[in-house]
Amino acid sequence: MGCHCSEKLKKLVQEAQSKDKEITEANREDGPYWGRMVASNFLSEVGKRPLITKCNCRSAQRINTALRYLKGKSVKSAIAESGGGTILDRLSQNTAYATYKKILTDKPQKVEPVGVMIIGR
Repeated sequence: MGCHCSEKLKKLVQEAQSKDKEITEANREDGPYWGRMVASNFLSEVGKRPLITKCNCRSAQRINTALRYLKGKSVKSAIAESGGGTILDRLSQNTAYATYKKILTDKPQKVEPVGVMIIGR
């Protein structure tokens, strides 16, 4: 029996791509708070998955790197705000989602900017 890690990696990438559509729709329909909340909830759920321990292939390494990233303290802290928090929290949420996708795909990802409203004197 061969390893099935490349199929698992493809499935994770497909999940993220379908979540992209949901995030885009939430941003368009309800605003960026809701888009970040969708992304944060997705990352929280994916981060609960177990690491691959019985294989050391390249796909397994990429999956494990992505899961370890999501289990890290800074990502857990960012996604705990689930869409809200300070400007830094919001940027951290956007960065966490983009970084997770970059680890899976090994391709650069766009980090959504966080709008700041400056009120004059």
